[in-house]
Amino acid sequence: MLDTQAVLGQARHGGVPANWRVFTKARGRVRGFLRGTSADPDPLLVITPDGVAEYVDSKKPVAVVDFGSLARISLRVSGSTFPTASRSGWMSG
Repeated sequence: MLDTQAVLGQARHGGVPANWRVFTKARGRVRGFLRGTSADPDPLLVITPDGVAEYVDSKKPVAVVDFGSLARISLRVSGSTFPTASRSGWMSG
């Protein structure tokens, strides 16, 4: 089972294993003030070989995906293509 508090704490203080990926963004002062989360630590997303942990703010629970508890994972992708300038005739002439 993924120990989310340990994972988030280690990621917040640095020195994570090389196979972890850590993503964070500074909390904006104005938005934090308006939402009442200005004293919270910055948001944090940590991906480890064992799972994923995400901290947004103190008003939301920590989101966790424990890979060991998953029976299967399906990847679904959708997309669209856009014509390039040379194909659409914009640059002809």
